[in-house]
Amino acid sequence: MQTPKFAPRYTAIAFLTLAAAACSAQMQPAKSALETATNSVNAALTPDADKYAPKEVTALQSKLAELKSTFDAKNYPAVITGASDVTAAAYELTQTVSVDRDSEVKRLAGEWSEFSDSMPKLLDSVHAKLDELNRQKHLPKNVNLSSARADLDEAEKIWDKAKSAHDRGEAADALASSKQAKSKAEAAAADINLLQLAAK
Repeated sequence: MQTPKFAPRYTAIAFLTLAAAACSAQMQPAKSALETATNSVNAALTPDADKYAPKEVTALQSKLAELKSTFDAKNYPAVITGASDVTAAAYELTQTVSVDRDSEVKRLAGEWSEFSDSMPKLLDSVHAKLDELNRQKHLPKNVNLSSARADLDEAEKIWDKAKSAHDRGEAADALASSKQAKSKAEAAAADINLLQLAAK
């Protein structure tokens, strides 16, 4: 018995139909996996991530873009496998950022503690020296009271600004202002030779 000439054609059609059905069956799981990976990446891409782990952010974005290209190419099994890797990378990024952020918070808190202890003492010592000099009839050489008063006034204003920033939880700004306040207070101390006296 001879096989009909059209049998191979039907066989090919049946194969393509089955392949299309299999591909369609894999598409939805791949789509869901891609969506999960995308959501994980979006959640990980925070301003803190850009600040603490910029290289990791770029790498994660590249991985997600590659995964989307794989989906567009209809390589659904690879998408399902790759989505897990992207999701894991997103989680790793969040952990890295968390550790680095906590480390910086501790560092800033330590620096603020030092300033909050030393600045009031420095300001008080300059005030006390200015009061002492104001009671003297003859000022020592190289003493500039007007400059010292101006520098001290500026130091106190900046120090108040630093404390306000700290109260608002703006640790980095508080430290930046603290350093400026210290610089001005030390300038006031230098105007009245206080630093030289302390060094002796």
